[in-house]
Amino acid sequence: MRTSSASPGWAARWLRDLRIAAGLTQEQLAHRTGLAVRSIRDLERGVVKRPRVGSLELIATALDLSPEASDQLQQAFRGLHPTAVPLAATEAAGRAQVQRTPAELPRDIFQYVGRDDEARRIRKFLSETAIHGPPVIVVSGAGGFGKTTFAIHVAHQHASSYADGQVFISLAGPREDHLTTERAQLEILWALGVPEHDLPRSADARTRLMRTLTADTSILFVLDDALDATHVEELIPSGRGNAVIVTSRASLHELDVSGRIELDTLRRDESVALLLTSGSDVDDPADWSRLADLCGDSPLALRVAAARLAARPDWTPADLVVRLTEEHTRLSFLSYGVLGVRACLSVSHQALATSGAPVDRLACEVLARLARLPGHDFAVETVVMVLDLPAAEVEAAVERLIDVQLLQSRSHRRVSFHNLTLLFARELPVEASADVDVVRLGATMAAKVCEVAAIFGKEHGELATLTWLRKWPRSKRETFAWFREEVGNLADYVRQRASATPQEYEICRFLVQDTWVLLEHGRLSDTRDQAVAALLAAAERYVDPLTQVWCERQLGFAYGNVGDAETARAHLERAAAYLPQLPDDPVAQARANAWVLSLHGILDGMAGDLDAAEQHLREALRAMSGLTLEHQRQCLQNLAFALLEAGRPVEALRYNLRLLNNDEHVVDLNSDMVATIGVAETLGAMDRPLDAIRYARHALELAERASVPRRVYEVLVVIAVESHHAGLSDQADQAARRAAAVVSAQAPAAQWSTSRQRAQIAAAQATHR
Repeated sequence: MRTSSASPGWAARWLRDLRIAAGLTQEQLAHRTGLAVRSIRDLERGVVKRPRVGSLELIATALDLSPEASDQLQQAFRGLHPTAVPLAATEAAGRAQVQRTPAELPRDIFQYVGRDDEARRIRKFLSETAIHGPPVIVVSGAGGFGKTTFAIHVAHQHASSYADGQVFISLAGPREDHLTTERAQLEILWALGVPEHDLPRSADARTRLMRTLTADTSILFVLDDALDATHVEELIPSGRGNAVIVTSRASLHELDVSGRIELDTLRRDESVALLLTSGSDVDDPADWSRLADLCGDSPLALRVAAARLAARPDWTPADLVVRLTEEHTRLSFLSYGVLGVRACLSVSHQALATSGAPVDRLACEVLARLARLPGHDFAVETVVMVLDLPAAEVEAAVERLIDVQLLQSRSHRRVSFHNLTLLFARELPVEASADVDVVRLGATMAAKVCEVAAIFGKEHGELATLTWLRKWPRSKRETFAWFREEVGNLADYVRQRASATPQEYEICRFLVQDTWVLLEHGRLSDTRDQAVAALLAAAERYVDPLTQVWCERQLGFAYGNVGDAETARAHLERAAAYLPQLPDDPVAQARANAWVLSLHGILDGMAGDLDAAEQHLREALRAMSGLTLEHQRQCLQNLAFALLEAGRPVEALRYNLRLLNNDEHVVDLNSDMVATIGVAETLGAMDRPLDAIRYARHALELAERASVPRRVYEVLVVIAVESHHAGLSDQADQAARRAAAVVSAQAPAAQWSTSRQRAQIAAAQATHR
């Protein structure tokens, strides 16, 4: 056989083709021959120019080459090029033709739980007839939300529908050593059976070849963990018979696709079902639910928890709950073997930290500083004010954090942390200015809360002396909307910072007192009492006895309002226990005694002991007698309410009129409104509907001036009921329609129960029809 001089890399490329034609990996060939994997790799890369004859014989045997082909392989590595090219054109090419259909999907998870709705959507996208190309589906979500597992699971479900196989490419997008688009093209072409020496050199040519080879195929491609749209754009096959599932932490909105699936946390029932795969026989639903909550319903965290329980049969879910309760060690416990929440989240953060882009570096700083603030969610405008950085730069950084799923966009211009991401972000290094951020947040909150309180007529004469209090130059509507969203964060701030520094104590005092005013008088929602109870419970860290009496008094009133008399009485006793600790200040002592006595009277009234209620409220009024009427107003209102409930409307009317007719007090819009409503309700109870309507109309004017929708609604109900009693049916119907319109205009989260009021209107209508 004639030979000629071979090019240096020819033998190496030929050996690789032989291995691929045999369907072997480098590791498998090394195992068959007894050679090192590195030796096989060096041979295929052309690093070893003259391998030993014995090594080549072992390789020929492992590849099941014929004697002639084995001799030709020896000649090729000795620098001789066989003129007949026997195996490259015949034997290897033949094996490539009969090579098995690619089936590259990783193993499906044994017990997959949840995501049924998302799987149905995938099925719908794949079943739709493609017109311009293969269906392309993007599955996105935060790290640890199970994108890869889900994509593999649904790919296995649909694998039989693609006759030419499945190709799986792990792109490892955010990682530093991710697979480039060019390398991914090579992986796909090798999976399609193209020998390396036939691969085009340019990326464009490889793209054209891939499109040509996939024009008539039926292959399901899974492109896992794409960095961005450009990472996968050139990896999309051309034929309509194919399908592509792309997973990514980014949403890839710039990619033209057939459908998008945004994975969120699992539903609680799905989370519990996943935990039960651990095999634990403990069936306490509360323990499983609490464990799922600590895992944030994140599929990755739940799988780690299930693995830990499976590895420790002596542990119960309650045992693991105890270990996960400590926030500073939770992420350490949520790591087991190759599974780890911290490692998963660090991939996204590391991609930002090493990118070199200024916006990415600022995003890392914003993430770390934001995590140090009390609360889990924030208005973007608040973030800008607190971090004290240029608004455009902060907003761009926040958008980057949303893009990589380290922050979640909760609603318009509002962002939040997943609870595990928050713990991860708190571990990041941050400058000492973080403490300044916390104080600045409190000052911003206090300014906003005081601004909202002013809507109700509550003024703060001392505000001019508070240099830390920032102005909040927004409309009433904007400020009101902010407050509805911010109640939980206010509670978190007070809980964490009430006794941190004197300045933050002052901030928290404003937050607690004004939040009570807003929640109680504003009637923002039917959850106001539970919300304020949580907020005021946080204020127990106060060391000021007068503030503690006030907090306990408000807590008792809040629990009394929701029917929990036992807890309300407990707070009454705690409020009374603080009285001996008061300073020697007659005004402070009078106010504290009046607060305790008025709570006693209110709870007596709620329990039906109206005589005791009146007695305690009159004592409260006497305790207030030495103070200004401004300090007596709430006690007078409580006394009037108790007298009305006791069936003594004449006396109730007297106290309500006293509130309205005394010219000595500073005008308080909210108190005047409440008193006027009290007069209207009292006159209605005295069967004086026309007088009740007259006062109710005045109360309506005050409620509309104060911009308090709940009060507007309550007054309209009074007008509707009393108009029916007065025989004014048209006026009654008009007021009822206006009341319904007020309710429907509120956001769903801020709406309140209206069944009792609607029943009142219906009863009055039926009585006087």
